[in-house]
Amino acid sequence: MRSKGIDREAGCDPNVGGCYYHGVYAPTPEEMTAYQAAHLDPWAKTIKYGYYGIYFFSVGIGLAVLLELYRRWVRYRRLSSTNPSKTGFVQAKLLAFFRWVNYLRLPWTVERFIAPVWTSGSVSQTFVLGAGFLFCTGYCLGITYYLRPPFYGSPPLGLRSEWLAMAMLPFLFAFAQKRNLIGTMTGTPYQKLQVLHQGVSGLHFYMSIVHTIAMGISGSRELGLTSSIYVSGFAALVSLIWLCVASLPIFRSKAYEGFWLLHMAAVIAYLGTLWWHVYPELNAPDYMYATFAIFGWGLLIRIGWLIYRNLTMHKATAVLSSTGAVLLSIRTCMRWEPGQHVILRFLSLRPFESHPYSMASLSGTGHEHEMKFIVVPRAGFSKALAQRTANAGGRVELSVLVDGPLGEREDLRIYDNVLLFAGGSGISHILPLFLDLASCQRGDSGRHTLCTRVELVWAVRTLETVKWFEADILKALEGMPDNAIVVRVHVTGQPLGLADAKDDVPEAKGKSALGIELLEGRPNVRATVLNRSQEWTGRVALACKPLSSDIDCANAAAAAQLDILAGAAACDELHLTSEVFEW
Repeated sequence: MRSKGIDREAGCDPNVGGCYYHGVYAPTPEEMTAYQAAHLDPWAKTIKYGYYGIYFFSVGIGLAVLLELYRRWVRYRRLSSTNPSKTGFVQAKLLAFFRWVNYLRLPWTVERFIAPVWTSGSVSQTFVLGAGFLFCTGYCLGITYYLRPPFYGSPPLGLRSEWLAMAMLPFLFAFAQKRNLIGTMTGTPYQKLQVLHQGVSGLHFYMSIVHTIAMGISGSRELGLTSSIYVSGFAALVSLIWLCVASLPIFRSKAYEGFWLLHMAAVIAYLGTLWWHVYPELNAPDYMYATFAIFGWGLLIRIGWLIYRNLTMHKATAVLSSTGAVLLSIRTCMRWEPGQHVILRFLSLRPFESHPYSMASLSGTGHEHEMKFIVVPRAGFSKALAQRTANAGGRVELSVLVDGPLGEREDLRIYDNVLLFAGGSGISHILPLFLDLASCQRGDSGRHTLCTRVELVWAVRTLETVKWFEADILKALEGMPDNAIVVRVHVTGQPLGLADAKDDVPEAKGKSALGIELLEGRPNVRATVLNRSQEWTGRVALACKPLSSDIDCANAAAAAQLDILAGAAACDELHLTSEVFEW
């Protein structure tokens, strides 16, 4: 048998087998199948690892759905009762533990250096992604049968990583959609799912690299890397590398204006080359069909919703304020919840770009409502908008497409006390929450509320900034009992002559005749949050904007959870809500 193989070596066809190719025996298909059946991970059975990946994602999403159902049940129970019960001892401790895990973040002094290369979320998000990394690593590298002898089939390591990567693909695209079923079922807004989208993209890239290395070693030991399966694989890998590297925050922020178009081009290139690479191997096309369906459905829903919302073209009135910011106003028939946002696309000003902005107003009770926005000129689109407005004499009307409303529907009425932080234009997100709570307390909206105390802390550079929404804030203060609503404005870039004004004491000197307390310097977010958790009883909610304040608030809220666990806090609960576009 050996001499017979040697005699045929010059004309050996490894695909047929039963002969020696360059001194290495190439088995027949029957021999290869028998060998694989006698060893771990036969080729046809490795599809099970893809199923394991689906199970992993399904369990995680299922737990998130159960938590969302619990949250909705709590909201319904509290608002439907005239005398809601207090948070139980065990419930308070469990909530405090899970909130501590969910809120804890790297401090901003550290986050700012990591942000250019990695988007770090909370401890809970990092834990979920870390669990995914260990899951993939365990199945790929924990099973130590990595390679087969030459010509005996694809390496098990390459197959395991291949199916895990394929299982991630539909979820990766689902997490990226503006409107997606996962966000609806779990109550998670799309911008917070971006952390998972980016994290799962990293895991998909990790598995793809492992797959490439294993297959490359196997191919180099056999017929080389020139066949179509390797060419298509390398083509897909190049597209994937471009997608992952160009999506790093440091590059995305520099080219944000055109990022979406370039990203979509790379996505289409990747899906095309990946289809070329995997079709028609086992059930790999099924993962591709699911991905195509999710990708196409997401685009269809977004485009269809955009057309529906703009059957009558919206007009935006832009006014240049004395601070240099642009005040936008749009009349619309759509309604929105406090804290939500829309995505605006101006047809006569960089029409290929779209940008998210929080509504700094409440929707009214009639048919038509007024959306108000603050746009602070920095670079790119915001700077172009300010220049267009200035060139028109400080006021201009522009046609605009409005996509939305989007974002989390956070109902703070179920909490006894609410603390709100805003920095500069971040008041756009916070103000509607404040106005809604004040309206409910006064009984204007006809909606039941449990909230009896609201404190708004707004940090601004100059007093001129306060004029943006001074009238709205003063209206909210009218006729309210003492201490029911407290508004503190911290001026950070303009001396006010207020000596010894303390950052975290509402009764500090500097209260204006209008009922708004004026303080110099930045607010001490951590001290204020911890002080309120020691002073306020019952259930407390905390909201903040922008990103730097969000991180400070998150870590302060996490510290308060430890006080609740230790029994050192006066409040039973402290809930945090925030909105982040930077992800």
